[in-house]
Amino acid sequence: MRSGASSPVHLRVALGTPLSLDLFLSESGPWTLGSSLDCDIPIRGLGISRRHVEVRREKGELWFRDLKSTNGTFLDEMRASEGVLARGSVLRFGDALVRRVDTATERMPALSLPDHLSLMSLTSITPSRPSADLGLNRRQFTMDDVAHMVGTFLAEGKAGLEWAMLCGFLQESLGCQAVVCYEKVGDTFALKASDGTFPEEIIDPAMAQQAAALPAMGTFRLDTPRGLRHLVSIPVTYDHRKVCFLGVAKDGDNPLLHHQDALPVIFVLCRLVLRWAEELRQKDNAVGDLKAQIRQVEAGLIAQADGLEPIIGRSPQLLKAIETVGRVAPTSASVLLWGPEGAGKDLFARRIHRLSRRSGGPFVSIHCGAVPENLLESELFGVERGIGTGAEKGRAGFFEKANGGTLFLDEISGLPAGLQPKFLRVLEEKRVTPLGSVSSRPVDVRMVAATSQRPADLLADGCISEALYQRLSDVLIHVPALREREEDILLLADHFVQVANREFGRAVRGFEEGAVQALRRYDWPGNVRQIQALVKQLVLMSDGPVLGAALVEAVLARCRSEAGSHPAGGQ
Repeated sequence: MRSGASSPVHLRVALGTPLSLDLFLSESGPWTLGSSLDCDIPIRGLGISRRHVEVRREKGELWFRDLKSTNGTFLDEMRASEGVLARGSVLRFGDALVRRVDTATERMPALSLPDHLSLMSLTSITPSRPSADLGLNRRQFTMDDVAHMVGTFLAEGKAGLEWAMLCGFLQESLGCQAVVCYEKVGDTFALKASDGTFPEEIIDPAMAQQAAALPAMGTFRLDTPRGLRHLVSIPVTYDHRKVCFLGVAKDGDNPLLHHQDALPVIFVLCRLVLRWAEELRQKDNAVGDLKAQIRQVEAGLIAQADGLEPIIGRSPQLLKAIETVGRVAPTSASVLLWGPEGAGKDLFARRIHRLSRRSGGPFVSIHCGAVPENLLESELFGVERGIGTGAEKGRAGFFEKANGGTLFLDEISGLPAGLQPKFLRVLEEKRVTPLGSVSSRPVDVRMVAATSQRPADLLADGCISEALYQRLSDVLIHVPALREREEDILLLADHFVQVANREFGRAVRGFEEGAVQALRRYDWPGNVRQIQALVKQLVLMSDGPVLGAALVEAVLARCRSEAGSHPAGGQ
């Protein structure tokens, strides 16, 4: 805690509606209370001015001062411009009633929460139990829990996932039904992540943002027809940035009272992970700048990069596909990836290559539908020296170029029927005969193919032969459409915001909650490729650090109009 700070003072604010707010303030203040989100403690209700009253701690007492409000401030029903709010007294302004509650009777401990955290190295915190055991259902939370969660984040190595990871941790450790995370940017809130189903019919976005603006841990208590519900607010400040995690408790439970053992670890974990994520993002930006300089210097000398690019997402369908890739990649099995256009099948193919024993060899990619049929044969099998115009030196085909590595055939349905027998013979004999040659050459390639059609439709429509299909599909992996991964939309959008920031030199921080809802309602016929292009447009068109709902809706409306004129492909 800051020097001079004492144990938290517990304030309870009751409104005219079946809603009350518990606050635990550990500093000296002053804090302003009023209906504006600019206040330290925003309270919306009838008769409450934008900046109504100020509260501060001084010499062990809690003082209040009316800020020239319209309707006045009352202490024990007597109008007062200032005074001391003693235990048992009631301060009223508008339809809000404020009481100072004895912390001892409320069982809220005087938490010693660190305001500053600095670790010199990772050697001092290492997990002491298997990584599969999160231990989140235990009654005690230790640095082992922090170490494991931090280790998980560092192993993922993707800045942007820290928000979702922390929301998931808070949901389990505090026993919440759902957790959302906001970042305060100026007078606007950017929704960063969510975990679980947030009951918007009970807690509307306006109330959630009001809770997110609180300066200290707090609990909104709401009496509903289904019983008492608690909305706990945990603000975390790091590197001059303020984020707030909001959790909806289950069955009337108050996490601040019933999960006190987890609170110190939560603050340590949040600050640690968020700070390291920011450092990782800054390093990524520096590496990105360096790569851009290298690309300028080499000016087209590198045809394609085959690095292990991140696959952003945490949805069950996506994680299942990634897990299957991890099991299959080290083997020699051929893989058929299927999913709609733009879903990221090429990223999965590159991951299979990089995780295989052939990762030191070439990764060669060809889109069967993008090469004219009269050229595809020479592109695949090569041309013998002296055959055709300008071919005196001969030309290796994709099979020879991929020798010792992986050959990726995108849109395998575009492979002409006349070439399929020769293609299958190369796979079975592991020898290729270039056009114009009478002799064959040995080749050793691992096959990965992809299609935007369902596997059964490839055969039913006669796109490929039964024999070739069996040879290419030792393992089938479904790459899900974006509409099947709604929980990944915010993760992807935030990731592409960071990419666009680096590319265009912008500083966009995220999306308003209404903008996120608009993104989630959209069908995304172009899948991940489309959301990447759309976010790039939004970043270029933005005039502030937070992308608003109006801008997002306008761009999506244009997408719908264009889709109506030019129907998108994919399944």
